[in-house]
Amino acid sequence: MTSPVDTSVKYFHSGMVGAPVLSGLAGSLIAVLDACLVNGFALKSVDSLVVASNVATINVSTGITGEVGAVVLVTGATPAALNGEQKITAVGSNSASFATTGITDQTATGTITVKMAPAGWSKAFSGTNKAAYKATDVTATGHYLRVNDATTQTARVMGYESMVDVDTGTAGFPTELQRTGGLWWSKSNLTTSAARGWVLVANGKFFSFSRTYQDSYLTSNEITAFGDCVSLKAGDAFCSFVTGMLGNVSSGGAVTANQLWGSSPNTLAEWYMSRSYTALGYSLQLKRNFVHPCPSTLAWDSGGSNATIPYPNYADGGLYVSPQFIVEGMAGTLRGSVPGAYGCPQAVADGQFATRDSVMGVTGLPGRTLKAVTCGGSPLIGVMFFDITGPWG
Repeated sequence: MTSPVDTSVKYFHSGMVGAPVLSGLAGSLIAVLDACLVNGFALKSVDSLVVASNVATINVSTGITGEVGAVVLVTGATPAALNGEQKITAVGSNSASFATTGITDQTATGTITVKMAPAGWSKAFSGTNKAAYKATDVTATGHYLRVNDATTQTARVMGYESMVDVDTGTAGFPTELQRTGGLWWSKSNLTTSAARGWVLVANGKFFSFSRTYQDSYLTSNEITAFGDCVSLKAGDAFCSFVTGMLGNVSSGGAVTANQLWGSSPNTLAEWYMSRSYTALGYSLQLKRNFVHPCPSTLAWDSGGSNATIPYPNYADGGLYVSPQFIVEGMAGTLRGSVPGAYGCPQAVADGQFATRDSVMGVTGLPGRTLKAVTCGGSPLIGVMFFDITGPWG
């Protein structure tokens, strides 16, 4: 069944039932990416699936998969119209509900299962603690993210326009000359099997990924991303980009200049796009900026103390957000924006929002639910917001 609501955006986090564990061990990052992007996770046998007044309720005695706003995949049900991706609208201790349309009140039959629906990517190539991921959406650039997860506290990542195996690609971004071995993504500040918190928000062409690589959401939270931007150029075949760190910051170090949460319009970030809007040349280093309503020439952190507007806004009590814009290197060309990601020009990092808080009624985004993700080190730097309602762009 085609869901009566959009299911293109998938929301996952480490606190969900059956979520894979990110840790300071080799291969743990790939396990998370496999589960969220490619396979789904937390497969459960359904005890009953009951339709009443255009609401279907899944009952699972072993604990329900997902939460409100998350997308699950139902299989094996009769009527078949209940199968497919469904967005959860309510949950109980052992139940989850989703909206239906055109299905008479009944109890479904069959060997029914439910799991977290994957974001719709493929794992194009793999090796020992290595993988290359590719968006399968027919409108995507189809570029690859190569992940080398062979060490414990960090992984190395790089984008490629094409690949023939997990170790061989062409038109890499960043190039080896720009950043030998690619960019760095932190997993843990220690070599340990202890679980680290994470949040991943994705659609079929892009994902943002937050990791808490120490022991709480108030210390050393890193947000990176890969995929296609919302490009201002029609038919843009080279709008894929990857973000990361210049070096290993898993045990402490400067991370702000490269994160999704910052605006630094006069400084090149560790963000690399496959090519310029001209489609000429190769890997291009980017700048990032939140435009409204903070002056675009200033460097600031989303929701941080250097934001220019109080929260709540004095005049209307509102929460305001801005898309995260992408600017091409030294040329200064506005290329597009980061899908589903919003910065905040208000000071909201004083405990008003915690990671995974749901935020509704945001000015300019009617009907949308955003998820808060706290940013930075200790003390907390700021808060980013991610749209889990969809569609993006």
